[in-house]
Amino acid sequence: MSFESKSFNLPSSETNSLDRSLFADQISRPKKEWREDFRQYVADKIREKVKTESRSDKLSPEEERRETYQRYLKAFDLKERDLRGKSILDLGCGEEAEFVKELIEKGVSDKIYGLDRKINLENADAQLKNHLFEKNYFGELPVKDLDLIVTLASIPEPIEPIETGRELTKVAIENALEALQERGELRIYPIRLASPDNDLPGIADIRKGWLGLLDELSKTHRIKWELRPIDITISGLKNEDTWLTETLIIRKAA
Repeated sequence: MSFESKSFNLPSSETNSLDRSLFADQISRPKKEWREDFRQYVADKIREKVKTESRSDKLSPEEERRETYQRYLKAFDLKERDLRGKSILDLGCGEEAEFVKELIEKGVSDKIYGLDRKINLENADAQLKNHLFEKNYFGELPVKDLDLIVTLASIPEPIEPIETGRELTKVAIENALEALQERGELRIYPIRLASPDNDLPGIADIRKGWLGLLDELSKTHRIKWELRPIDITISGLKNEDTWLTETLIIRKAA
């Protein structure tokens, strides 16, 4: 089962859309070498960020859940139709398991599951209790033959020291692969690629760790993988820190 998206034209900004296939090339260059359309896209993202941060209205729990749901779809480059009837696990779903709840309430599939260390099953809705697992990410997963596993900022990043970073990441990925059906996919978000103009050495080190681990897993577990560009992120007090967020897609090799 493949969830590969055909669209690379993502209107992430209110005022400008840009072919995502350009993102990695442009963000890898110094700012003075950016194409004008990419420079404009980043400027639009800065304005969008300022507007969002200045918003004073408070979202209701239902609105927050819908926003979380849309954030998941965007982060993992998925459309709701991709998920219909599929068996899906949100690895690190959070205490409220918003993505799982939304999929179930929408009737997208009856094989939707969430796993997290912080879930309080005693207070979970009755209809959700059979879909949630209070467990860490580093043991055997409680559901098998999954079409898709997603994990959003949940598993450790593969950096040193080994005992708290790289090896735990490797174990989490190996357990996920074991729980996937033959053509299933694991999607991990975010992987970051920083502009060389930014003083963000941590991002470069983490990316190097990911690439090294993926190279190892390609040899030992015969996986196939890709890094798919999602969007440009703006951070920093002066909006000067810019990076590309990508989703890592791992498949078992045929």
